[in-house]
Amino acid sequence: ALIGPFQSRDLIFFFFTDVINMAACTKLSTFLGKSEINRLFFNNLNIFQQQTRTNVNCLGEKRVSVPNFKRKKPLIPPRVNDKIIWRDADAVRDRGFLRPQKEYIPPSDVEARLNHVFQQVAGTTDRSTQLTDAAVKYNLLDSCYEEFAHKIPNSVLHKINTLDDVYHFYQTLVDVRTPLEAMKTRDLPPNLHILYEYHRFADDSSHFNGVTAFPENSNVVTGLKTKKKYAGFEAPRVNKEFDDELKL
Repeated sequence: ALIGPFQSRDLIFFFFTDVINMAACTKLSTFLGKSEINRLFFNNLNIFQQQTRTNVNCLGEKRVSVPNFKRKKPLIPPRVNDKIIWRDADAVRDRGFLRPQKEYIPPSDVEARLNHVFQQVAGTTDRSTQLTDAAVKYNLLDSCYEEFAHKIPNSVLHKINTLDDVYHFYQTLVDVRTPLEAMKTRDLPPNLHILYEYHRFADDSSHFNGVTAFPENSNVVTGLKTKKKYAGFEAPRVNKEFDDELKL
């Protein structure tokens, strides 16, 4: 085991576990002296013992072993939990691809009503007027909201820079229908038939002579939006053991 260089002399001593090279110490004694060699030997032996592990066997003999230096483990970035990602994706899918917005149909006199608001708040009806003043812009959009009951969302607010932008926003139709619901107003081919509503068969339904395909099973509606359209029902539970006793 290599101990290291001495501080007082530029010499390197090599210590071994069982045998010490006494010949090297004899040659050095002629140069350094016996007392100097002993001092250097014991000082570095203490340092060596502090840096190594000492094992004592049953006979009381000490065996010095070089410590095992552990390598540092490579830094592994923390792994993102896949369950959290899929849970968020499921929540987005359950909400649907449409944002919860209110339907807005521009009135026929939207231009005249907007000009009245522009003149009253901004003092002009020129659509190229820049909305640089934050107070004027806030009062204008607040007055438009009170007039049409339709507010500008935050995702579009940074695009409203002129009166013309306000005009185009309140001229735009907001359709909250899904593509399936929009087909109700379209002219479909005669050989195409679409079921827009669910066929629900409750226990008290008259279809199929009152026989249900799912006896004693409740119909639970989990969607938040679907609950408003279709109400679920809870089927009564029947004690089967009691029915078997009646049949006997």
